[in-house]
Amino acid sequence: MSEARKGRLRTEGSGGPSQKVEVFDLTTDIKTTYDSISDAARALGVIKSGISMYLNRNTDKPFKGRYIIKKINNLTQHIRDEQLMKNLIVYLDCGNVSKNRGAIYFQVTNFSDLTNKIIPIFQKYPLRGKTFRLFWFC
Repeated sequence: MSEARKGRLRTEGSGGPSQKVEVFDLTTDIKTTYDSISDAARALGVIKSGISMYLNRNTDKPFKGRYIIKKINNLTQHIRDEQLMKNLIVYLDCGNVSKNRGAIYFQVTNFSDLTNKIIPIFQKYPLRGKTFRLFWFC
């Protein structure tokens, strides 16, 4: 990135949100969460497109024979909606909840749960407004 572009804010709606990923190292048994595919690629010493292609293939085979990489898909609400998020787990029979700085996150990392439980909901009840852009694939 050029020096002129560093620190410059993107215009609203440009680009897309970062995709969080979870990396499990089979040799050390350590699970690490990264805020983006780029961050994971830097940490693993590989190119971003290698991880992207691995995720798009949805394979069970470890990346580079060592890493299990999963996308983290989450829904974020204010902490006051904690019971709502817990009810989602019961209703959908998938996912987990975590808390961080006044927010609560409902996360689904299992690909089959995403395709068989989450996406059909968005197909039946489409999102509207800005949020729709995040779920264009539904």
